[in-house]
Amino acid sequence: MPSTSPEDREAKRLRILMAAATEFAEYGFNNTSIEKIAERANIGKGTVYNYTHSKEQLFAECLQHFCEELLNLFEVTMTGDSELTVLQRIPVLSDKLADLANRRKDFVTLFFRSIFGASGVGRDLAVQSAREIISGIERLIVQGQGMGIVRKDASAALMASMVFMNRLIFSRMLDSLELLDHTHAEQAMFLYEVHWRGFKTEPAL
Repeated sequence: MPSTSPEDREAKRLRILMAAATEFAEYGFNNTSIEKIAERANIGKGTVYNYTHSKEQLFAECLQHFCEELLNLFEVTMTGDSELTVLQRIPVLSDKLADLANRRKDFVTLFFRSIFGASGVGRDLAVQSAREIISGIERLIVQGQGMGIVRKDASAALMASMVFMNRLIFSRMLDSLELLDHTHAEQAMFLYEVHWRGFKTEPAL
C-alpha cells in the first residue's frame, strides 16, 4: 500500500501546486487543464482530484500558497533577530523577497497577473497579501522618518511599494540578463541604496 502519511500527502500536494503554477504561468488559466497538470506532476488525474475539486480551486490554492510564503518571510524578518535595526531589516527583507521570487517564478507570475487583473482569478487574495507586506514596510520607513533617517516629505507608502514590487519583479529581470556576478544580497543592497538611503537628508556613511 502506498504511504499516506501527512508528510507524504504534503509533498504530493506541493508537487501538484508546483506543476499547476507552471501550467497556469505558461498557458494561462483558460488554456490549462487538470489533465495537463497531472501529466506535468507525473501523477494520475484522479490523484489530483483527491487534493482539489476543480481547476479554479487549484489556482486559488497556488495563490494561497505563495501568499502564505510571502507573509511568513515578512513575519520572520520583522520579528526575528532582535539585534537588527530598522535600517537593517529593509535589505534583509529585500533579499528574502528576491530569493523567493527566484524559487517561485511561476507563482510570482500568477501573483501579479491576479493583482493587475490579467487572470481575473484570486485578485482579492493577492492584493490583500501585498497590502499587508507593503504596510509593514511602510511602518519601518515611518520609523526611519521619525529617527531623521528618511526625509519626512518622501512618501513612505510609495517607497514601501517600490521595495516590495521591485524585489519580486526586478530580481527576475536581473536573472533574465544573466548578471551572475551579482548575488541576490548585492542586488538587495542596490535597491536598498536607491529606495531607502536615496531618500536620506544626508549621504550614507
